[in-house]
Order: sequence, then C-alpha cells, then structure tokens
Amino acid sequence: MTLASDEPDAGRLQQAREAFARREWDLARGAFMSIADESPLAASDLEKLATALYMLGRHEMYMTALEQSHVAYRDAGQSGPAIRCAFWLGLQH
Repeated sequence: MTLASDEPDAGRLQQAREAFARREWDLARGAFMSIADESPLAASDLEKLATALYMLGRHEMYMTALEQSHVAYRDAGQSGPAIRCAFWLGLQH
C-alpha cells in the first residue's frame, strides 16, 4: 500500500488492526475512529470498526459504520462483502 498525504499513518492503522485481532474492542474502536477523523477508512477497516462498536453495545454507531462499509465495498465492486454487510444491516431493522 502506497501512502498518500491524505492516507492514515500505516503504523497507526496496523495498531488498530492488531487491537481488533486481539479483540481489544475499545482500543480498536478508538484507534479506527481517530484515523477516520483524518482520512477515510478502507471498507474492511470500516467493517472492523463496526464489529468493535457492536461488541461494545454502541448500536447506532455500529449501524452507521456498517452502512459505510457496505457502500465502500459496493463502490469498490466487492459484491460478496457488500452483501454480507447488507445482510447484517437487514437483520437489525
């Protein structure tokens, strides 16, 4: 991945992903949200943020992040992950 000036610091993004992998939900949430304040997250990172928010019981924020992930996957032509996000969104309504 080549970093442009508007992309997040690769080290911070890696830390967020590692916190997610360790199931440190609040740490992952904070890290992903901090990065998202500076630049857009990739669809897969938005999905990780959504999962962390769900695990923390932040339903409205979870729904927003999951919807953003769905749109990002769809716009990137990744139909499988987009459908998965749409499925989970549909279960919540």
